[in-house]
Amino acid sequence: LREDTVQQELYQQVTQNDDYGFPIAPGSVVPTRAGHEHSVLRRKIGFRYVFHVVTVIVLVGAREETLIPIDNQQIQKAVGSVCDMIVRLNEERGVISPSGTQAYETQLANADQYEPIRSVIFPMFATGRGGRAGIDEISFQLGQSIENALKEYEDNDLFTLTDIHLCAYSQNDRDIIEAAMKELLVED
Repeated sequence: LREDTVQQELYQQVTQNDDYGFPIAPGSVVPTRAGHEHSVLRRKIGFRYVFHVVTVIVLVGAREETLIPIDNQQIQKAVGSVCDMIVRLNEERGVISPSGTQAYETQLANADQYEPIRSVIFPMFATGRGGRAGIDEISFQLGQSIENALKEYEDNDLFTLTDIHLCAYSQNDRDIIEAAMKELLVED
């Protein structure tokens, strides 16, 4: 029997943690661990956390479920929320679970072994089922948002990122992302 520990933890975060709850605003982030301690993400790949970012608004109750992708301002908020979460996790030494849970107690007991977050992977927000405009627009906006966040956090010792990755679905997407990043570099 397999269980979705990430989904279970996400549910626990939004139902038992006073920092979250429903509805979660677009551009907001809710952290979970990257599965149980023996999961492929944690053990083989080395991921420790998944930052769940709200990138679409779901209109329920209409004839058909409608997804509205986040706009450029909300992309900026989403990137800022991820950076805020990195600072918060580093400050709290990896303790993310609601107090009173077994996960909280385990994280608290392991806080002395916590290593600051050094890398993050950003997917192309709302480019899939979210229905946003092309990946070229998202790449450029995401790049600008990351650039702005780096400027905002450059003097914060708890902001420990050394590597930022953008996740592409295909070689064509990768080429578009690289072109957008080169355009950003030219503007600076």
